[in-house]
Amino acid sequence: MLHHKLLLLLCAAVGIGQAKTVDVSWDIQQLMVNRDGYSMRKAIGVNGKLPIPPVYLHKGDTIALHVHNSLSVPTSVHFHGMFQNNTVYNDGAGM
Repeated sequence: MLHHKLLLLLCAAVGIGQAKTVDVSWDIQQLMVNRDGYSMRKAIGVNGKLPIPPVYLHKGDTIALHVHNSLSVPTSVHFHGMFQNNTVYNDGAGM
């Protein structure tokens, strides 16, 4: 019985550490928001939300970010909070 519990625990631990691909879809759009409680203003949001929804990843995961630009002007995506070691060209900031 103890042997079966240890095997089950080991299998669960191996599954937790496996990297995966996380698919995320964003629709960048103009919103009308009332952030100060007094007046409606134009803002840019994602999937109808501001602030934009967070993306949760684990170390080793790969993100597949699908972006649809519903704005009337070109845009780019720029990330904060992730290291771009040797890949600064993928940072998203305009060049």
